[in-house]
Amino acid sequence: MFRKNNKHRQQSFFESSRWMGKSAQDKLAKSWALLFYEHIYTQID
Repeated sequence: MFRKNNKHRQQSFFESSRWMGKSAQDKLAKSWALLFYEHIYTQID
């Protein structure tokens, strides 16, 4: 049903997390967004 998607692994130059401070990056890493990305978004064809 799903195929492996590796296109999402390339970091964009304009990605907002590149411009965040360390504390904001840590908060983002501990939020539900990372889990959603790893378990849902990476499985989308």
